[in-house]
Amino acid sequence: MKIDSLRNKILKSSTLMTWFSFSSKILNILLVLPLVLRNFTENELSVYFLFTTIIATSNLIDFGFKSTFVRVFSFANAGLDSIDIIKNKSKGTNYSVNWNLTERIFSSMKKIYLVISILLILILSTLGTFLVAKSINLNLNPNSLWIAWIVIVISTAIGFYGKIYICYLEGFNHIALIRKVEGYFSFITVFSKLVVLYYWPNILALIFVEKTWIVINLYRNIYLSKNINENKISTFKSWGADIIFRKKLFSLAWKNGISSFLSIGLTNFTGIIYAQIGNTSSVNSYLLALRVLNLLRDFSKGPFYSKIPLLTKLRAAAKISELALVSKRNMTLSNAIFLIGSLFIGIFSNNLLNLISSNVNFIDYNLWVLLSIAYFIQRYGGMHMQLYLTTNHIISYILDSVSGIIFIVLTLICFGSLGLYSIPISMIISYLCFSTWVSARFSLKSIKQTFWEFDRINLFLFVMIISIHIIISFV
Repeated sequence: MKIDSLRNKILKSSTLMTWFSFSSKILNILLVLPLVLRNFTENELSVYFLFTTIIATSNLIDFGFKSTFVRVFSFANAGLDSIDIIKNKSKGTNYSVNWNLTERIFSSMKKIYLVISILLILILSTLGTFLVAKSINLNLNPNSLWIAWIVIVISTAIGFYGKIYICYLEGFNHIALIRKVEGYFSFITVFSKLVVLYYWPNILALIFVEKTWIVINLYRNIYLSKNINENKISTFKSWGADIIFRKKLFSLAWKNGISSFLSIGLTNFTGIIYAQIGNTSSVNSYLLALRVLNLLRDFSKGPFYSKIPLLTKLRAAAKISELALVSKRNMTLSNAIFLIGSLFIGIFSNNLLNLISSNVNFIDYNLWVLLSIAYFIQRYGGMHMQLYLTTNHIISYILDSVSGIIFIVLTLICFGSLGLYSIPISMIISYLCFSTWVSARFSLKSIKQTFWEFDRINLFLFVMIISIHIIISFV
């Protein structure tokens, strides 16, 4: 009985299931990536890394709608009758789901995501094609790579539209369910890619297998959505144009979209732009580092981001002290995982690449340390902003706009003399100058906490890990 109870507890843990899902991405690093680095030529690696970077960057066309829809679904789940700003003086709700609001949100979401998916196809077909053309044409067999690109364009748009079901599942706090099933499917995907890389080691075959599972995942998420809330989703009706409500959703989403573009998006764009001007070996090293950092960021944010629907529901119910406790515990754990992970990767990356006879070297250790610091500062402010966004008061676009402008200006000024080092240095300065500390200030005020009460452990971890990094760099 105790074993069954423990098993059920694990399977219902949003954090553990998020880690389980992301563990497949770690297998991508440990098993798939070594085969890619060993089997593909330098020019092929340039194309593959550029493909993955563009795919990651294409999520920016979401323009903040995913996080907005998850949040407003959480409001409906908590029984709210509107998607307006939640203030501390709110008396909370009785937790009875507002199905009328849920249906209205889902109707708008389907129409919005259909339009954005069509727009995504157009952007990837035009601008995306222009960006990959140089790298593709450097290869001996560009035709197969162009076919792979067509597969990416179509499947990315299909997968993007499928977000409507992920938003619904996450908004109703079925994080553990969706991440558990994602984990199972991700492991199957990894196994499929290993088979391809062993028997047919080429980019087209690898991309085809990856993207086939994207389409399969859409039908999987439809099935999961019908198996929660007594299949209410099948009874949802269209609300027609519903212009006023959709305008309100858009007013929330575009602010999140600008924030995402000017925080996470700019770092991905540095890789795409550098691929157009840098030499192949240095581009591959930088794109590899960005991919590893993004995977580490995604894995480490699991403890906090998996709780966002719960945090939103606690905010709606005016349970501020519980909100502060849950967010503090999970934010600290997330930061610890990122910092320790960055230290491990910095120390062992080149040894691991040499062990697998990789055709790519890792970036300089000092550059890795600076990038890790920049990502940590961005993540720290980002998590505080996500905590404040549970109020539905969107200010992140202002903060990230100011920091984004500072980042762009500093990078343009310093790139000629500092090269790639100008990117993390500009990130650190731009975030510390404005968005990070302002995000923390608004967040902590909203949960009635001081910096020392909430963040002293985070500060200690940061100082300790960065000190170790610095000592290693001088050894």
